[in-house]
Formats: sequence, structure tokens, C-alpha cells
Amino acid sequence: MHYNVGEEFTDPAPNRCSGIDAGLPKIDEVIGLRKGLRMVDHYGYEDIGPIYNDMASDSLRLAEIDLTYEDGSIYIGRLFKNKEHFKITLAIHALKKMFRKANLKHTCDADSRRTFSKHASSKVIAALLRTKYETTVGPRPKDLPYSILREHHINASYWKCWKAKELAIASAHGTEESSYKLLPLYLYLLKCANPGSITHLHTEVDEKGATRFKYAFMALKACVDGWKHLRKILVVDGTHMFGKYRGCLLTASGQDANFQVFPIAFAVVDSENDLSCSWFFEKLGDIIDDSSELAIISDRSPSIKSAIRKWFPNSHHGTCLTHLTRNVDDHYHRRHQRALVQQAGEAFTVAKFKKYYVC
Repeated sequence: MHYNVGEEFTDPAPNRCSGIDAGLPKIDEVIGLRKGLRMVDHYGYEDIGPIYNDMASDSLRLAEIDLTYEDGSIYIGRLFKNKEHFKITLAIHALKKMFRKANLKHTCDADSRRTFSKHASSKVIAALLRTKYETTVGPRPKDLPYSILREHHINASYWKCWKAKELAIASAHGTEESSYKLLPLYLYLLKCANPGSITHLHTEVDEKGATRFKYAFMALKACVDGWKHLRKILVVDGTHMFGKYRGCLLTASGQDANFQVFPIAFAVVDSENDLSCSWFFEKLGDIIDDSSELAIISDRSPSIKSAIRKWFPNSHHGTCLTHLTRNVDDHYHRRHQRALVQQAGEAFTVAKFKKYYVC
């Protein structure tokens, strides 16, 4: 989740491809093999060792995995990007084409069979699952062992399926680290495609001297221009982000003439605290002028209230009625006060307000 200052964002050069042109049997030859015939009897040399369980690996190395073209197709003259690409494709080909039916009559002794296991690595399973996570959420890890066994006849533990799911998602959508690293490039292209848009990126230097992401702010040109035609009422709220690095999404929106929500600005911050809210309202001041005609609506967050006093001292600050009624219902649920607070908040005259509010 960090990037170096001044780093140039260019597409990496394509890897040098390596190919194989011999040594693999044709499909007709594979089908014609007699059951129980050893590879040494057919080719004159022993077969490669089995693919063992790779749960003991130190790390997933998500950024180095590319399963885009893992389809298991083997033919003479096909090129492979690297050794890892060749191994995964060969494993998929073996699982799909060569070992679908079991030979129950063993020709090897028990000691030799003990060293072999019919398990696919998590990288191979990830290549088989990649398409399931490209456009949808995909199956849950607890459902994968049965699904893989039913579709591919592979026995896999829950932990291996979880690891394969992480690899498949990383291959289909990228990792969080790579996404944060591309933020400067994304904001630059955003302003090129939408001239007049406002973006800000705030970073910090950690104890190791690396520059890390802190805050990001974005307001599209259409949203900036649209604020001029809205009522001078600004609604500010925040919501938690779920992911590896968590965070908080701050939003500022208004209401158009059709009583629909009109987004104005967004910000991604570490949490809803005094520093992040103050930074957000500071950047929001580039779009919205402070005046006595402006009303800012938010929940009862003290950080937002403090930031409003600092950057919009002339504006009026109100509390969101929805948040207020929820808080009243949580604290005074047995007294049934929520309906009365709702009616009092929607009253437009003092007399009607006192009717519901004054005891």
C-alpha cells in the first residue's frame, strides 16, 4: 500500500516467452494408452513428479500470479510466458484430459504409491476458478471443496480452497496494494477525461522512509457545476470500508429539483477523526463558499462538527433526522419516542413543533 515518489507509471515490458515443441503426446496417443501402463514403458523415461500440497509456501505472491490465459490447452508449438505458466497449464491439462477415470488396479507397490497424492496446488485450482470471480462475487470458500470435487474430481481442503479463492480474485481484479499504487495515475487520467475536476492526494512518510497513502479527494466537473443550481443544503456523512486496509468513505451531497440525491465530492480517509474530517472540509472549501445561507446536515459526529466550525464558521449546522431518530430509538426504545421525534422534526411551524415536542 505504498509507492515511491516520482515513480513513472508505465506498462511493464512483456515477458520473453518460452516454448515447447516436442515431448508431449498427442491426444490420440493419450487416449490409446492401456490402463495401468507406466510412462516409462511408453516414453522410455519416468514421468514428472506429482504436484504436492503447497500449503507450506511462505507467501501467496499475489502480484506475481497471472492466470488470465490458463485454459489447459496443450498443443505442439504453444508458447508459455514462463515456467510457472507451463506448470499450471500442464496440471490443468492433466486434470481435465488425462486422469478423469481412476484405474483401480494398481501396478505400483504400496511404498511407491505412498509418495504420490492426487492433489492440485492452490495455483492450479485458482486458474480453474478465475472465471467464477471475474464478474460476480463468486462461490464462498466453504462451498468450494464440494464444487471442485464435483466439477473437476479434485479433493481439496478448506484452507487450500480459501487460498485458491484469494489467488483467483487477485488475478481477476488485482490486489489492494496494486490499486493504491495506481491512485496517482488514476486521478491524473480522471482529470484528463473530465477537465475541471478537482482531485487531491495526501501521503505520509513512515518510519522506513516509504511514502504511503493517507487521504484521497475527488469531485467531478459535472458535480462541481451542479452545486450552483442546488439548494444551499449540504449533507455530509461517512461509511466504513471493508477490505484488507479498512478505511472510511466520506461523502458530500445535495438535493436536486427532483428531490434526488446529487453527489458533490468523495474522500477516502483512514477513519472519521478530527484530522481527516478537517482535511475533507478544507478541500470541500474549493467547491462550496462559506456563507450564512449554507446549511450543513450531518450526524452527531464531533469530528464533523469541529471541522465545520473551523472551515465553515458562518454556515448553519443541523442534525440528520434519520440518525437522530435511530439514536432515540436505541436509548429509549421502550418509551416509543421515535415516532414523536420524527413528527417534531418534520414540523414546519413552531406551534406544530411544540405540539409533539413539549410535554
